[in-house]
Amino acid sequence: MLRAGGKAKDLVADGPMFKAYEVKSDKLIVTFDFAEGGMQVGQAMSENLLDAPAVLADSESKVTLFYLAGEDRVWHPATMKIDGETIVVSSPDVKAPRGVAYGTGGVGSQPSLYNKALLPLAPFITYDNKRVTSKDWPGGMLNIAGETIDPSTVGNVYEYRKMPLLSQQFDDNAVLQAGKPVTIWGSTRKFGEWQAEPEKGDCKVDFEFATSTGSGQDDIKKTILVTPDMTEWQVTLPPMKASTTPCTLKARFTINGEVVHDRVATNIVFGDVWYVGAPAGTFNVPEIKPSGQIVRMIANEAKREGSGKPWRFSVSTSRGQRAENRFASYWKDATGLAAALGHGIAAKTGQPVGIIFMQSKSDVALKNWIAADFLNQAPSLMADYKTVGSQYPDNPYYLENTRRYIADWRSYWGKYIPDMIETKAVPDGAAWGWYPSPAPKIGDSQATMTYNVYVECFAPAQLSGIIFLCGKAMAEEQGATFGSEMSVLGNCLKTKFDSGDVPFIYTMPGKELAPKITQPNVITGKSTPVLISDWMDVGGIINAVRE
Repeated sequence: MLRAGGKAKDLVADGPMFKAYEVKSDKLIVTFDFAEGGMQVGQAMSENLLDAPAVLADSESKVTLFYLAGEDRVWHPATMKIDGETIVVSSPDVKAPRGVAYGTGGVGSQPSLYNKALLPLAPFITYDNKRVTSKDWPGGMLNIAGETIDPSTVGNVYEYRKMPLLSQQFDDNAVLQAGKPVTIWGSTRKFGEWQAEPEKGDCKVDFEFATSTGSGQDDIKKTILVTPDMTEWQVTLPPMKASTTPCTLKARFTINGEVVHDRVATNIVFGDVWYVGAPAGTFNVPEIKPSGQIVRMIANEAKREGSGKPWRFSVSTSRGQRAENRFASYWKDATGLAAALGHGIAAKTGQPVGIIFMQSKSDVALKNWIAADFLNQAPSLMADYKTVGSQYPDNPYYLENTRRYIADWRSYWGKYIPDMIETKAVPDGAAWGWYPSPAPKIGDSQATMTYNVYVECFAPAQLSGIIFLCGKAMAEEQGATFGSEMSVLGNCLKTKFDSGDVPFIYTMPGKELAPKITQPNVITGKSTPVLISDWMDVGGIINAVRE
């Protein structure tokens, strides 16, 4: 790799790679390919591991990524010394080394080894100068000195432990919508939407829903045969009566008859479920009057609040169970505004209430909450539709973006690379150069980013209604476009949740807050605006929901 401003004679294309080793007494000497000029210690200094690392002088003792193994095949932590283009590795616990490993547990931002071009050493593990794999290593697992292998941390059950077999909203203590068919769904792939390829083998989902006693419904059992093109499975429950008697949901994923992931969700009840979208801030919540009913909420526990593409099983609801991931959303007793809304509804209906409460961490524009395929329904959002929306094949500008991507590659090989070879410097001055990206050039647009993490992972969802609270960034300066964009948002949420014509109740700032405010007028079906004179005032919305 040629760095910005560099005048290197030759272009270095690869980082060091293990070549061989020889043993001298209790030391093991490793040689590498692509280590011309010698090795050095460096450390990544930013979250982007592709950025140039910092060189650490006299820091060999900081590299803790080497292990040695002797005849007993037990791996011990080892120290290293740089000797030009070779590395000398030793451990007081291994007198006659036969194997060496580097970085097999992950390198990340730890002090590690680089060549003179600042390209990193690739992790490796070898024994008797042969590459180690789980297939040919006795027992299939490495024995690390001082570590005891927990049987529960090996095998397919462990490998698939974070599989998003159920969307997180279908977890312990969930409140599901009464009186409507409810669709339960989840992923058929170990890594959810991150995984393009299907699982290999005969895959099945065994589903069971045990209804409450006296519900008049039989228990529901189904087996779903997973086909290669099936990224998600789903089962639709018949309409259930509102009840506080708990139900149990079970989902099991098998591959060739072996259970690799098992989920059991208990204490599920049926009642009224409302979705609430809210801006950042602390609301002026009035005194909460307990209804005597079950009122629960599920909120965003993750730190991330936006993404350039839709996420089905991560960020907002996470992909792992609560025990595996502290950022996983979970159902709990409602607090704050969710409690005020929920108890107000329960006091009127006498039924359990569940609030899906998604509050952004910063004040964002309305377009952030709108799905990509709805952006063209507001004139003010057409620029976003042409850029942000062009990453989706069903967008008419997708082909235009693809042509741009192809043209970028032609320019890259036709001009960029020849210029770099001729000048022996990176043309744009970037540390590691540049290459074309298929992502559209969207500038600073934040359109769809909140929708992608706060709505996408819950849809479809059967609801009693949708509540949306307006923030400053949505109307104070953009009041002239508020009406058309709020209309698009209302129609978008109703369509994506697919709950029928449920009420869409939203706050609308008065002229004192947004002098140029315009009125939404094309929201399909039931909708109720609630006028506010204070951005954090929620008294009006609580009253409107009760009514």
